[in-house]
Parts: sequence; C-alpha cells; structure tokens
Amino acid sequence: MRKAAVRTALAALLGWSFTVTDADAQNLILNPGFEDSPPSSYGNNVGHSISPWTIGVGNDPNVVRVNGAPAPDLSGITYGPDFDAQNGGTGAGDGVFQHYLDVANGSNDFYQSFTVPACGTNPSDVDYTLSGYFSLRTAATGGGPETGTILLREGTGLAGAVVTGSTATATMPAISGRPDSWHFTSASVALTQGQTYSYVVSMGNNVNFDEASLTFVPSSCPDVIDAVDDDYSGTPVDGLNGDTVGSVLDNDTVNSVAAASDGSDTTIAVSDDDGMTGVTIDDDGTINIPASTPAGTYDIVYDLCDEDDGTNCDSATATIVVETPTIDAVDDDYSGSPVDGLSGGTAGSVLDNDTLGGSAVATDGSETTITVTDDDGMTGVTIADDGTVTVPAGTPAGSYDITYQLCDQINPTNCDSATATVVVGIGSSFIPRIEQELLTILEDDLAATMGMQSEVMEGYAAGALERLKSRTGRECAAAASLEARAIRFDTDKSIIKPESDEVLDEIASILASCRGSAFEIAGHTDSDASDAYNVGLSQRRVEAVLHALMQRGVDTTGFEARGYGESRPVATNGSAAGKALNRRVDFNLIGDQADDLDRQCSESGGSLPGFTLNADDSGVSATGNLDSESYDCHADRWTIVEGSLHYTETDRGLTQGALSLAFRRERFVDGDSVRGYFIGAYGSHSDIDTTASGTIDGVGLNAGIYGAERLRDNLFLDYHLGGATGIHEYDLAFDDALGTITATGNYQYFAGFAGAALSSEFDYRAYALSPRVGFDYAYSPGGSVDVEAALSGVSETGTLELDAVSGGRVFAEIRAERPFDGDRMTLALTPRMACYEELGGLDGDCGFGASFELGSAENSGAFQYSVEVTGERGSSYSSGSLRASLSRPIGAGSLSADATMDSQNSYKLGGRYEVNF
Repeated sequence: MRKAAVRTALAALLGWSFTVTDADAQNLILNPGFEDSPPSSYGNNVGHSISPWTIGVGNDPNVVRVNGAPAPDLSGITYGPDFDAQNGGTGAGDGVFQHYLDVANGSNDFYQSFTVPACGTNPSDVDYTLSGYFSLRTAATGGGPETGTILLREGTGLAGAVVTGSTATATMPAISGRPDSWHFTSASVALTQGQTYSYVVSMGNNVNFDEASLTFVPSSCPDVIDAVDDDYSGTPVDGLNGDTVGSVLDNDTVNSVAAASDGSDTTIAVSDDDGMTGVTIDDDGTINIPASTPAGTYDIVYDLCDEDDGTNCDSATATIVVETPTIDAVDDDYSGSPVDGLSGGTAGSVLDNDTLGGSAVATDGSETTITVTDDDGMTGVTIADDGTVTVPAGTPAGSYDITYQLCDQINPTNCDSATATVVVGIGSSFIPRIEQELLTILEDDLAATMGMQSEVMEGYAAGALERLKSRTGRECAAAASLEARAIRFDTDKSIIKPESDEVLDEIASILASCRGSAFEIAGHTDSDASDAYNVGLSQRRVEAVLHALMQRGVDTTGFEARGYGESRPVATNGSAAGKALNRRVDFNLIGDQADDLDRQCSESGGSLPGFTLNADDSGVSATGNLDSESYDCHADRWTIVEGSLHYTETDRGLTQGALSLAFRRERFVDGDSVRGYFIGAYGSHSDIDTTASGTIDGVGLNAGIYGAERLRDNLFLDYHLGGATGIHEYDLAFDDALGTITATGNYQYFAGFAGAALSSEFDYRAYALSPRVGFDYAYSPGGSVDVEAALSGVSETGTLELDAVSGGRVFAEIRAERPFDGDRMTLALTPRMACYEELGGLDGDCGFGASFELGSAENSGAFQYSVEVTGERGSSYSSGSLRASLSRPIGAGSLSADATMDSQNSYKLGGRYEVNF
C-alpha cells in the first residue's frame, strides 16, 4: 500500500522532527544551515552557539553571515561564496543574508546526535542519505587544496564506530584570490530504527560547511501490521470430516485500520501448524481444518504480511479445538451360519452395524482399526481391517463369543468394544488329521513287541547251542544208559549182535559230546545162574561194549568196565518183565556220588529272578526272567517253563512293559543234535507320550522250533524259526488345532522270525579259535487298524493299514582266545562285522569292529571276573563299550553281575542267581 496522503499524518503520529527539503525527502538534522539566531553582525562571531551541534576537540566555530554582495574584506580574508550552498550557485536567494560555518585558526570536528525514528511496528532497515556542502576560503596568496568529510558514528559523540559506507569526502582544489564554489558530497546507508547515531563533520581551518542533511523517504516505511490472537475453542470442529473456522482477519489491523476482509492489502501464511498437518488459511482469513485431524487443542500460528512488502509481517495464534467423534461398536450374532472348524472360514463383517461420528464406519477399514481382545478359546481367530471374522482351520466345534475393540484410526484411544458370536461345527472328516501320528505310534508299538519276541527266540537257539556244547557228564551218562538198554547179546555170551550197531553209534555220539568226562560202563544181569557166573558174564559184556566204543573213536581214557552181575537189580526177578529190566548196561559218571539213574531222572533245575537294566539317550530298557526246567533221562528230554519280563522306553516316547510265558521242550535227538519247540504267550502294556498320550494293551501267541546241530566235529549250527500273532487295543488322545481328538480301536498282526548261525571251535597253536557267522530277521507285513475317532461329541470310524515292519542283522566274527599266567587267565580278541536293519526302519548300515577281553579262566577258582572292551564303526555310526562282570558260588547256586558303559551314554547293569534244586 503506497498512499502519499498519509505520509504527513504518519510523520505527525510518530513525532518526527525534520525539515522537508523536497516532496519526498525528510531531513533528520536540526539547524542544518547554521542560521544565526539571534542575528549578529556578519564577520567572526567567535563562541557563537550552534546547538544542537557540538564542537569537538579544536577551536571555536564561527558562523559567517553574508549577503548577495561580495563579503567585505575585514582583514584581508575572503570567507567563501557569498551565496547559500543550497541554491547550488544559481544566485537564487541573493539579497538574503546567508550563514554558514567555518572554523577559525585550526581544524576541528563537530557532530549532532539523533535517534532513528520507528516507522512501523516491526523494526527494519531503512535507507538514509547523508550529505553536505564544503567550500574553501580564499586569500590574496591563495589557499588549498583542502578536504572535508562527513560520516556517521554509532552512539553519541565521536568515539563510536563508523557506520560502514557512511563516509563522504569533498576534495577542493587550490584557489588564488577568488571565492570558492560549494562542493557537494553524500553517502547512502541503511540504519536501524530506534538506534542512536552521530552525524560528524570534519574540516580544516580554511574550509567552510553548510547544509548538513540526513534524509529518507517516508514512503519507504512499512505499513503497521497488527495480527491479533483468535480463540475458537468455544466451537469444537469435526476432525473426522474436516471443517472451517471463521476469519482471523476480523480483529487484525493495517496502520490501525481493520485489515481488508478480502485480503487485498495482506497475505497470510501458516508458520506453525501445531501438529495439524494440512491446515490452511485462505486470503480472506478462513481456517480450513483437514479431514482426519486427530482430536485435541491446536494453537495455529500464522504470519500476516504487507501485501507490497512480504518482509513486513506480524504473527498471531488461532486456538482451535478438534472434537473426538463418537465411536459405537455393536454386537454381532453369526450363530445362524455355522463355520466348518476343520477347514476354517469367515463369518461376515463386524463393521456392518458399527458407526463413527454418527455415520456408518467405512467397510474398507480406512477409518478404524480392529483388535481381538478375547478369543474365547478360538486360538488364531482374526478380524481383518474390513471387519471380516476369520475362523482358523482346526477350530474345535462350539459357540464362541469373540470380543473385539474398534478404534478410531486418527484417535487411537477413541475405542469401543463389542462381541461377535460365532458357531463352529465339524463338517468334514478328521481321522486324516491324526492318521500319520496314529500309524507311527502303532508301528512303534509293533516294532517293540516284535523286538521283544525276537530276542526271546534268539535266546532259545543260543541255549540249545550251549546245551549241545556243554552237556554235563551226568546227562551223558543218563543218555548213554538209556541207549545202552537196547544193546543185544547172544544168549549167555558177550558177543554183541549186529542189530545193536546203530545203538553203539548213538552212544558213541553221546559220549563225544561229553569230552573230558570219564564213565563207568556197568553190566547187570538177572538172578538166573549163579552169582559168580553172572558177575563174569556181565564183566565180559561191558568189556565188549568198551571195545566197541573204542572202535568208534570214543576217547575212553579213564573209562572203567565193571560187571556187577545180579547184585544191583532195578526191578523184581520174580517176573520175566522184571528180569528184562535187570539185564542192562549203565553208564555212570565216575566220581559222581549221585549215580543212581532214577534219582537223576527226578532232578530238576531253575533260577531265581534275574534282571538286566539298560539306560541310554534313547530310553531305558530292562529284562527279567524266571525259569524252571526238568530232565527226563528216559527220553533224554528237558521240559522248560519260562517267564520273562521286558521293559522298554524309547526316545520316541513309547514305554512298553511285557510279560511273556513259554513252554519249551528240547532233547538230544542224537549226540550231535539238540532240537526243541516252544509255545508262548505274552501280554504287553505301552504308555505313549509323544504327539499323543494314552495306552496300548496287547496279547499274543507265538510258537516255533529251534535247535543246535554238530555238523562236524567242531562245526555247529544253531537256528530258530517262529511265528507270532496278536491283537493290540489302543486308547489315545491327540492334541490338535481342532481340540483333543480321541482315537480308540485295535490292530492285529502276524509276524515271522528266523535266525541261524554257524560256529566252530578249534585250536591253532596256542589259541582257541571260535568263528561264528549268521543272521537274525523278523518281519511283519503290517496289519489292519480299526479306528474310531471322536471330537467335540462327533465321532467317525475308519480302517487304516500298518506298513510292513522288519529288521534284523547279518554278522560274522571270530574269537581268538589264549590262556596265560599259568592258565589262570585268558585273553581273547574278537574281530567282527555286521549289517543291520532295525525293526521299523528301511535303511541298513554295515560296520566293522572288534572286542578285547581279559578274564579269569573257568577253572581258576571260585571267584570269576572279566573285562571286555568293544568297538564298532559303520558308514553312519560308531560305537564302543566297556563291560565288567563278576561271579561266584553262593550257597547252592551261583551269583553273577555285570555292568556295561558305551560311547552312546548307555549304562547297563545286570544280575542273576542260579540254583539247582
């Protein structure tokens, strides 16, 4: 706004004191032309007052008065031009007395102090022009050259700093005997309103000065802008949709006059939105509140500026209150449309009936956020931004009250809660959800059951081989005696009839299995004939038997042939049948006090309960057994009733306890063959703690054959072949995303077991070598599984199939044993190799290993001990173990114990007490 008409009014308003020298400029310097007041005679007016000018260091000033005529020569000095400097040498003003300042007798500085007036409410720099006229005195002898300088200093006096750019100098050339003209000089600077400065004039003794001036143009002063604070808090604004607030110009002024309401004389800009992003103020002062503004109180700072001078501004604050919109979350009921919990699904949008600020909530989720605060047990339920309720797959059937919180996005603490009722049903099969876990558990149970039975059957074969190798002298005597009763002689002669050759062959075979034992071959007759005759006849006959055995390769070292005649009948001689029984040949173990055959036939043996405990990273297992056996010497047959307890705990979470009972019969078919059969039953109980929890109870039967054969002198074969069948019932619970699925039912199976091994014993130099090679294998084709599964009151039935379960090993080893320390100790080294397929697995592995054993010899004393170190390594495994064992006779039996530690952190303890009774 540039209004020349207000300049004078503005000057009067601000109290400026200056002389207007032209239409545009105003002078801040008082007494700029040095007019003499009161008038004095022209000439040297020493000590004349020139206030408000102040003389500096130097001589007193003179105010020279001249007129239009040449100045009189008072003392031969011409003081300067006889016309006023402001006339510019045009002669204007002639005839009017003019005054100007000079300094007598020396140079001097003088100054006038002033304060730059304010020309607006906001201080700003305004351009000022300082100027003046210098002239040179003249004399008959001439003068000059001289200079005169004007400048501005900060503050009052001559000590302040020179204002940069304010210095102006006039240089006057030398003259001779004539008056000098006025020389104009000026400079322009920007001064700060309200600051005090000093206008300083410096000149020499021969210099005059006139028309000091410090001018500015009033129109350059900015308009007085006054922006006044506004308070609109009494009328809260809708921040959700946005709104407008009145005009800030209503109370703002320009030069104390109301600012134009159309914004024609001002501009407005927001300088601080106080967090209200996007707020604007129109030219007419209207404040625009943008949509989605959070609730709160905002102090919006704006700058009101002169339209013509954008730097001439004032600031004010407009206080605005944005209110919180009312949010209303309304309950929803989706129970009329159940969701399938197995596959999951959605249940509509909760936003359909919710409102914000009295209007329906945007269904695209652009206005609100939703959080589930209580899932009522429906783990994993979500509500999308658009309000859709999603039921996760695997949700148990039932009715759920899902509580959600609906919050205003722009005001996150502005929330309301509601409940969505959702009904979940079961609309599809859920047996497939547990099928794999169930089959894995049942296959694990079957593998454990088969492993238990395979171990038992392997033990039967090993026992038969041991019996074949270590038949006792008493048993040999009984078996040989039984066979010897079939030996036939010619009447009253000692000649053995040819039909007895096979009997003698069998007796030779029996005695060969009892190497190291010495026998008495005792001959007996009936009471016919005299006692002396019968003794002689029986003696000759047993000598014939001894000779026949020697011919058949029997080592008869230590054997004795003795005829007893009729002195030891076993039946009455009063009948033909009794006499037949008394005519016999017996084999008695020499040194055995219990050589009565009938007594031997009635003896039996057994053991107290024994156990083996094994603990390792894969679990804990234990076995125990109690057996009883009796020997029928007439049939050369053993009858064994055996019970055993097995306990297994695997790293797969299955713990199985099993009790097995077996009835076995085994006999020496001949001296080189032991054969047997077995019929058994078991009951098992498994506890499950894996992906399911519960129990499996099973019963089953098994049967088979086993035996050991001496194929050649030192070549043996042991074998077993069996089958088993059983039914196992299970009751399991599976934790599923749907809930707890219970599964009950049973599975049936059939399994076959086979194993065989070849072994030998022979001496090589100082070593006793025992090679052994064989295999063990168990196989089940699987079985049918009946299952009934239930969930949340819904049940279904189905049939599953167990995969085949198999496992076994192929092995070969050779034991090299050597006695030392006077045959009191034995040292054994056994290298071996084996390939394995574990029950329940399909992958096999092969490895090589060896064992080193040091122990006491069997005949070294009552106390026996041994230490064995074993190691084995395969393509994917390695193992090692250290075993120590002790045994000694106690009472009527023998107590043994052993301990094993291996590289897999497995620790095994075992103990057993055997007694014959």
